[in-house]
Amino acid sequence: AQNWKEHNRSWESWLELDSFERGRFAGAVERTLEQGYQITTFDLLERQDPDARRKLYDLDCDAGKNIPGEDDLTQPSFERYWERISQKPNYRPDLWFVALDSSGNFAGISQLYLREADSDLSTGFTGTGTAHRRKGVALALKLKAIEYALERGAPRIRTDNSQANRPMLSINEALGFQKQPAWIEYKLEWNKARSGLGAREKNLALFGLS
Repeated sequence: AQNWKEHNRSWESWLELDSFERGRFAGAVERTLEQGYQITTFDLLERQDPDARRKLYDLDCDAGKNIPGEDDLTQPSFERYWERISQKPNYRPDLWFVALDSSGNFAGISQLYLREADSDLSTGFTGTGTAHRRKGVALALKLKAIEYALERGAPRIRTDNSQANRPMLSINEALGFQKQPAWIEYKLEWNKARSGLGAREKNLALFGLS
């Protein structure tokens, strides 16, 4: 017999900006900057540093390894990575907030994207390099992104998180993001008796017809 089990649960979460409590995070960005970090946007870095794209790619590869539940994540090549980004109609490097350490190394990123359907903003990847974790970098980047959204007059910011990514869920929950109805993925586990079935028999069993 087949056995369906919950494999993953994820949510889109919304931060309603008219109810965001700025005072709760007073000094959070400053505490990160006091450690020698600076926060800027990727469009400015591209103008100043011809290697900015390579450095961002390397940061993404490093930070991506720290995402819980993404152990089997295969990173695309540098060329494919930027080809995919450049094809996105809503790619705005001025909405990608990047943290640099005191040596100018890329330490973290939080991306915002415009939405065609409404005036909301969507969060892309937020992550920090391995050497910069647990230093408040991700929170500072998220707060900078929220500051931009407030100045823009956006009604809300949307983001997506898997239940496996508890560190980022915790940051978003602390900021006031509210979970929407969950997306639940199920995985079909076959017992040993079914392991020798042919393709037709497996398809019948999959739909409960065997």
